[in-house]
Amino acid sequence: MINWGEWRPYAGPNSGFAEVADGALPRHAAGNIGYGPYPDLVEADGAEALSAAPRGSLSIRLFDGSYQQFFATETTIEVLESDYSWTDIDTGRALGDGYDVSMVHFGSFLVNTDAADGMMDYNVETPAGNNAVSGAPAAAFIFKSNNCLVAGNCDGNNRRFQTSAIGDHTEWKLKGANGKTLEDGGALVTGFDLKNKMALLLQEDAVRGLDFSGGGLTGQFKIADGSGSVGARSAASFDGTGYWVATNGLKRLTAGGPVEHIGEGRVDEWFADQVTTDNYINVQCAIDPFRKVVFWRLSATRLLGFAWALNGGAGAFFTATVATTALSQIATSAILLDLWDEFLDQQDVPLDSRLFQGNQPVFAALNADRKYATFTGNPMAHTLRTCIINSPVTGIGSWMTPMSKGAGPTYRVGTSDNLDDGITWPVAYNSKVRNGAVPLRFRGMNIQIEEFEDQASEWEFSHGIDHFKKSTGGPK
Repeated sequence: MINWGEWRPYAGPNSGFAEVADGALPRHAAGNIGYGPYPDLVEADGAEALSAAPRGSLSIRLFDGSYQQFFATETTIEVLESDYSWTDIDTGRALGDGYDVSMVHFGSFLVNTDAADGMMDYNVETPAGNNAVSGAPAAAFIFKSNNCLVAGNCDGNNRRFQTSAIGDHTEWKLKGANGKTLEDGGALVTGFDLKNKMALLLQEDAVRGLDFSGGGLTGQFKIADGSGSVGARSAASFDGTGYWVATNGLKRLTAGGPVEHIGEGRVDEWFADQVTTDNYINVQCAIDPFRKVVFWRLSATRLLGFAWALNGGAGAFFTATVATTALSQIATSAILLDLWDEFLDQQDVPLDSRLFQGNQPVFAALNADRKYATFTGNPMAHTLRTCIINSPVTGIGSWMTPMSKGAGPTYRVGTSDNLDDGITWPVAYNSKVRNGAVPLRFRGMNIQIEEFEDQASEWEFSHGIDHFKKSTGGPK
């Protein structure tokens, strides 16, 4: 059997790795990597466009269990209403180039900050405007850890961070509030909470840990040099693990562990070819917790995914081709039965989607039109392609059987007799026939197999190809 294998785009012939894995989610397959469907992006019915390009977002859970989604633009903070329209909660902001509004849910408040406008708070339980927090630093970013707020790049000093009093985001001088100006490692970029009373600070050229074992900030320590973050948008964390983009590749750190170079020898070279260094600052990281995937949005139409639970925890990469302007997540309200018929007429969403379960977080995005959409549709169009497989004799093939379940995918085989000439692909794809095999006609010393499906049809898995019917044509 020829397995698709883990996606490593530059691994080369006979490597056993997939050359392309786009629109398909990696999964375990008898000791190897196979693939399954990933749902497509579906625009919410009646969704209105965010007023301008997104510059920060946060999904929060209120005390009553419902969720709210906030997005910032250069001049506003807006909340997503239940009918997918937007309402301003703040206007007149003046973001600087390269910065976003950083937001944290802290108690009853949406605390928000940027270096130009300073720190403000908005009571999400009993709204009464977005108000300045007196005495707080004007910080480029904030996050919470161990019931404190941590603010970085404060008051024009990009190497200074400060912590609030425990449980009080309005106190930044007394009651255990703390701070430090770092002497090396470059500008502070972002940070996030981990586990075990530890947080992570990412600088331009260093990674630091923050120790909260004493309640408030107890101390800070350097974890690594040379693995800092290229930008705040490129970093995210989930369940005690942080992910980010450094100038030398994709990184991961779990509380108490070292910096892991998860893209090294796998996708770092490919990543560098996709994103120019001057565009690193626009790469956005987001988490799909249900499918255990961290995504990096590389461009308006390309996502890079990392399924962290596979390969014994080493993870597996894939790509997705989908038009977005920002990534996010939110939970949705359950659909009332008396609205069911109307809803089904308006949506292209499978009936078993988490969208219908009510208050279940789903991975979401703003689509190309800046309208709210969720990854809850039918499967994405996908392409899987093996590495080049070389044989000492010319192979003549007529049949093969995909180890897959689903009628939609189609197949073709590319060939060459000389690796220097590249693979020649037939224009047409063939489908499975009654016995599950695919009729094909190909000849060459080097072959490459591709599975392609451009319709939103159901499929369950695809592990590779088996049962070739072929004969040898002699040495070449």
